[in-house]
Amino acid sequence: MISLRPYQQFGLRRASARLRAGVRRILLVLPTGGGKTVIAAHICSSGVRQGKRLVFVAHRRELIKQAWCKLVRNGLDPRLVGVVMSGTSTKLCDDVAKPPGELKDEHLWAQWARWRPGAPVQVASIDTLRGMAKWDADVLIIDEAHRALCRSYLDLCDSFPRAVIIGLTATPYRADNRGLGELFEDLVQVATYADLIADGWIVDPDIHSVGGSDLPDLSQVKVKRSGDYDEHQLAQAVDKPRLVGKVVSHWLEHAGGVRTVIFCASVAHSKHVRDELVSAGIPAEHLDAHTPAECPHVDLCDCYARSAILRRLKFGVTRIVCNVDVLTEGWDMPSVKCAALLRPTLSRRVYMQQGGRILRPFESQRAILLDHAGLFERFGPVTRDVEHSLDPPKAKRAKVTSVANCKACHAAYEPPARVCPSCGEPIGEERDGEGRGLPEEVDGKLVLVHRGGSAPVIDERRAYWDALCASRGGHGPGWVYITWQNRFQAKPPRGWTVPLTDEELLAKAQDDAPKKARLREIMQEAQLKGWKQGAVGMRFKAEFDHFPPGAWVEECRASLPSILSMAGVQ
Repeated sequence: MISLRPYQQFGLRRASARLRAGVRRILLVLPTGGGKTVIAAHICSSGVRQGKRLVFVAHRRELIKQAWCKLVRNGLDPRLVGVVMSGTSTKLCDDVAKPPGELKDEHLWAQWARWRPGAPVQVASIDTLRGMAKWDADVLIIDEAHRALCRSYLDLCDSFPRAVIIGLTATPYRADNRGLGELFEDLVQVATYADLIADGWIVDPDIHSVGGSDLPDLSQVKVKRSGDYDEHQLAQAVDKPRLVGKVVSHWLEHAGGVRTVIFCASVAHSKHVRDELVSAGIPAEHLDAHTPAECPHVDLCDCYARSAILRRLKFGVTRIVCNVDVLTEGWDMPSVKCAALLRPTLSRRVYMQQGGRILRPFESQRAILLDHAGLFERFGPVTRDVEHSLDPPKAKRAKVTSVANCKACHAAYEPPARVCPSCGEPIGEERDGEGRGLPEEVDGKLVLVHRGGSAPVIDERRAYWDALCASRGGHGPGWVYITWQNRFQAKPPRGWTVPLTDEELLAKAQDDAPKKARLREIMQEAQLKGWKQGAVGMRFKAEFDHFPPGAWVEECRASLPSILSMAGVQ
């Protein structure tokens, strides 16, 4: 069962209209946390029903596993979804594997993810797929489609000449200023940040930024032809003991205890930050592109493979993970509600991708963005909407107005406002040359420069529970509990119940009738023999393996006088 949100339905209708009009290559743009994989699952499910073959392509192992699990979680039979990735098992164990709804993601992947060349849906690694013979496909779905101008992707698209190509991305632009119109014919913006925040589907983070003296000196760092800083020189500029030491104190002050991901400039920089955190008694780990990807275990262990590190972060054993360009795109862990940005960049795409890791709602927690790289001053809030285009920036630049900051509360606003929308204080005219207000340094501390919105968050957990209850079909109430628990890796809150059908209510009444009758007999015997309080419950449990519900006890107690009267007891 795939339950689409209203904006997802609207976006798919717009995309379908474009395809019917003859468009063959379309780009769907949706902010991070908006549910791009759910849209892909709907497309795949519809395609399977129509007898089509579909290929979903991503560029990292984590994205492959995450996408495959989400496709299966959203209603696709795992036997219809093959995996094209090195190291994937070919062993057939579908007959002994547990049902997908009863498994956590780690166990679901281990028991069901298989090389299935005949399956109508293939979730493929671009590196694996490009080196093998291609089969015919009707639809090619490209995840993180801003990467699709690389030669490997272009060659892949050429190898499926008759396929409809659908790209999915939150950031449809590149640092090298190439326009995605080189591959795609049309663009559909499914939703904006403002839409999703207003309706509670994502959260607007609180952003804290450092003052000028705590920013790295980038005056000697060259800019490459790709449009971003030289990695080697950048690493030298940011990997300073004074700057690294600030990370610990700032995190303790503004996000202490919150599960956090830190984006660093180099492997050495990431390890130095990790070591500084550990020396302060904070459970922290490091991973990079050279960290082994897989762990032979699916439960918590001391293995230092990438999957094991992320499991420890998920369950709170580790509080912080430092990384270098590993968790920037596609990684999904809603319980991580803080991101620390230590890597300066000239790419708005990188900034939005990194900041987007914490936008998914989780238990009404606020999201916290710690900006140690001056990115807020350059780009504004990470949830800021811009106008997207398939054209290169030189032909049509994204419309980004300048950002300023209130001198009183440091909240961000867009000129020419005369009154701060947050605190109501009059806005002064003193701004820098670009019109962006620079946060003032306050005793070397982070300054709140953007306060996230307070719109209520949609309780998606409850929405998913209600959807399961409404569509469980022939499954029993236990199926709802197990399916929900495996998706959210937690037990449902107390008080959540599964409404029973008329047939189930009748069957339950018929099943309960003998137990109620026996409870009356036990209570009558207890009254006649003067048993101590609690003896009734213990006697009932000895016979039926559970204590009698309180409602049954009250019902029988109300009828007890009449029972005793009929027995001749006064």
